[in-house]
Amino acid sequence: MRLQAKVARPTAKLLEQLTHTGDGVCAVDAQQRIILWNEAASTLLGYTPAEVLGKYCYDILQAKDCEGKIICQKDCSLIEEAKKLRWQSHQNFQARSKSGETVSMDVTTLSVLSPLRKLLAFVLIFRQADPTIPHASSPDRFGTFVSPGRMAGRANVPASPFPLSYREMAVLRLMAEEQSTKEIAAQLFISPVTVRNHIQNILRKLDVHSRLEAILWVLRRQV
Repeated sequence: MRLQAKVARPTAKLLEQLTHTGDGVCAVDAQQRIILWNEAASTLLGYTPAEVLGKYCYDILQAKDCEGKIICQKDCSLIEEAKKLRWQSHQNFQARSKSGETVSMDVTTLSVLSPLRKLLAFVLIFRQADPTIPHASSPDRFGTFVSPGRMAGRANVPASPFPLSYREMAVLRLMAEEQSTKEIAAQLFISPVTVRNHIQNILRKLDVHSRLEAILWVLRRQV
């Protein structure tokens, strides 16, 4: 993982935590310059950190949607929405690798905000996706976006933006602090088995598939 040197320390610390994953992670500042590029991103797209740090993301990713329309450009709509405290949860797009190949990617985004709720960094967390599966997004009533597939299964998603119990929120906050299952159990005076049960309930209630996605959920909402 490599960070651009001038990134503020609190922001750098948070971004570094997000790189502890097998997924590609790319972060840009409010001017769309790449400030972070991890090893998995290099593996997927072929660029080394030295080749992309400080460059504009749209020059590197050159992303298109599933219909071939260019979506990665100056004044990116995703970043402009993030500045307004709106973001998209999941989407698919096609990026261009260093070798010129088209790479279909499933993307999760995260806004890193200042105490005054100004955008400090916009993070793309991505993995290779099946290019035959189209994936668009529609706005939900909480100011975020959910995919049509998840809209179809809305009956299984809690209506509240904070669907977790007090204990589940405590577990999730400790997960966001990179605490292990045993460490969470010790701090909450419960067994590791109970912690794992809480984590499974958290994933189900938030309609996510991994601990990282659950952590992104809580970081987005600053709870």
